[in-house]
Amino acid sequence: MRPPEIIFDERVSEDHKKAVCEYIARFPDGGPPAIISLEHFCLLTGLTIEAVFGITNSAHAFYRSFNVRKANGGNRRIDAPLPTALLAQRWILSNILEKKECHPAAKAYVKGQSIRTNARFHRAQKYVLKVDVSNFFGSIKESHIYEMFRGFGYTKPVSTGLSKICCLNGSLPQGAATSGYLSNILLSEFDEHMLKFCRDRNLRYTRYADDIAISGNKIDRDEMIEKISSLFKPLSLRINRGKTKLIPQSGRQKIAGVVVNDKLSVQKDYRRGIRQAHYFIMKHGIFGHARFVKEKDPKALLERIIGQISHTLFIRKDDADLMSMKNDLLRERFSVFGY
Repeated sequence: MRPPEIIFDERVSEDHKKAVCEYIARFPDGGPPAIISLEHFCLLTGLTIEAVFGITNSAHAFYRSFNVRKANGGNRRIDAPLPTALLAQRWILSNILEKKECHPAAKAYVKGQSIRTNARFHRAQKYVLKVDVSNFFGSIKESHIYEMFRGFGYTKPVSTGLSKICCLNGSLPQGAATSGYLSNILLSEFDEHMLKFCRDRNLRYTRYADDIAISGNKIDRDEMIEKISSLFKPLSLRINRGKTKLIPQSGRQKIAGVVVNDKLSVQKDYRRGIRQAHYFIMKHGIFGHARFVKEKDPKALLERIIGQISHTLFIRKDDADLMSMKNDLLRERFSVFGY
């Protein structure tokens, strides 16, 4: 790739020209691009300087926040960026962050990896240790992200602007396009230490965002918790001890929603719920079933059940019974809603 042609104003000194050229030379081909200033960032992204300054100075105005119900009955806050902030974040993700490789043990937010590839690594093991991280994204501070961009070679003003575009209220928001990949880069050294620590003990290690999984024939739970806690201190992260469990093969070994005891599968009650919903929809139609379960939006209910089947088929790709149920519901959707 040819280096960019730089045209300087005639009033720019030779020393300044030299400094700019030296700065650009820090960024080799194939890596993150040189960004001279926030104004230059605007030219690269097509955003106006007013929009970028708006995001960096009043980020809360560029997000829509809501709660989603978790499987355990609690709520998870999602901060979803509005289109302008989302555009900026997607540009940063594609042009800067994805130029940096994540550690192979990181299985979330990485192309070619998924909950299935993460779970498959721990299938049919004698013990599985699940370690959950408390307030994962909220604990990763803007200062961590600023230092990361500085480490990429960006100037202080550019690093400040990029970190503010990626953060909300001083930390990574759950819902931003950049949060997942940023967390993977930040935890690369942690992942490397943990992988070596586990390999030395003939154990398997992966991390799916805030879900750490360790498996093998013999696991010292206290030793692992102590090791993870010590590595977490510089990152301001903490283990959620209430969700940290050592599960023998005689119990239900579940990693990021996937059961790994023998062959990969979903929980029996999850699959049972799909079967029941399919049965009643086939018997009474989606409107009849929606009235029975007191769902005000039959269309959303049908889409949710189809989504659940698709998720299960992603885990169990050759399940003919599930595929038959999905086809039934797709025909129901076409006959009732026309698509």
